[in-house]
Amino acid sequence: MRKKLFKLHSYTALFAMLPLLVICITGSILVFKSEINTWLMPEQHVVMNQGERQSYDQLAKNMSEAFPDYHLGAWEIFGNIEQQEVIEADRVYLIKNNSFDWYKMHLNPFTGEILSTPVPFEDHYFLDWLVVLHYTLLLKDTQLLPATTGVWLGLVYALCLLFLGISGLVIYRKFWRKLFTVRWRSQLMVVFSDTHKCVGVLASPLLLILGFTGGYFNVVELNHELTEPDSHHEFVIDRPLYNSELSLDAQVASSLASIDGLKISYMTFPYEPELPFVWYGKVPDTNILTSQYASYSAFDKNSGAALASVDAREAGIGYLILDSFRHLHFGNFAGLPIKIIWALFGIAPLLLAITGFWLWYKRRCQRKIKLNKAS
Repeated sequence: MRKKLFKLHSYTALFAMLPLLVICITGSILVFKSEINTWLMPEQHVVMNQGERQSYDQLAKNMSEAFPDYHLGAWEIFGNIEQQEVIEADRVYLIKNNSFDWYKMHLNPFTGEILSTPVPFEDHYFLDWLVVLHYTLLLKDTQLLPATTGVWLGLVYALCLLFLGISGLVIYRKFWRKLFTVRWRSQLMVVFSDTHKCVGVLASPLLLILGFTGGYFNVVELNHELTEPDSHHEFVIDRPLYNSELSLDAQVASSLASIDGLKISYMTFPYEPELPFVWYGKVPDTNILTSQYASYSAFDKNSGAALASVDAREAGIGYLILDSFRHLHFGNFAGLPIKIIWALFGIAPLLLAITGFWLWYKRRCQRKIKLNKAS
């Protein structure tokens, strides 16, 4: 049984090696997306924290007047959470009129200054392009393949990563006894074998978390793509899909009144016919893995009436577990030390691929030599 599992482990690794390397290396880089963007584009990415944001209504009005050929789609909000002197600028996602093409811009929420013009948000900035490479392998919008091809493949390789992690732990289950033992003075094949086992056993728990959470996100994306009656690939926005007279500030006030201590972090406009306004945020007195999207309030797009409200402190365990996948996958829940750990273990498949492929190749050569001698 162990020999069969070992062969299946080896063949799965060979099948998934290159795509998993791309996924894992890009993922390790993206752990530091905010820090890298601060270094690459400080004028757009960060602003001085001046304490008091301008009103949402005023900021939305300014953006609509500055870019009349675009519709507001979503809004990443940072000044309500961070207490540092320098914080990330708001990122606003726009939809070009007469299309469903999404664009991205940066906004100083304290002064109202527009820090960048709208650009295609998936491929203009390097790290945004890297995100698309990470979860679709750049196969999302090819002409020859279905739009979901990249997401399907991402799910397949996530399952491969799960199998490799579990099968590796089963195959090398006794290696725990001498986990950190690498026989450096032995033959290269022995050194590579010990290194492969040691790195694999140490990295497997985190790689299993990354594979499981990544696979879950792919399932969510596929479910959205396959079950939405109005595919956004064919949907076109030629006018606002909501009552533009509604006050965003009134919605925020209602959200804060219904969810005590809420710190707004993200909101979405009704960019599809059946969607409401939704305001997401973080609340105090929750566990470290509760994300900044765990609590939210929704409002009717025509009347502005409150539709739903969820406080993470009152949510069920299943809801909180699924919400924790965001922090568990991206490693952004406990500062720089956790990010470093996530990044280091995230690139472990690179070392596993090198040592594993070399071991497979050497064993293959040895079998050929034995067969030649036998014949």
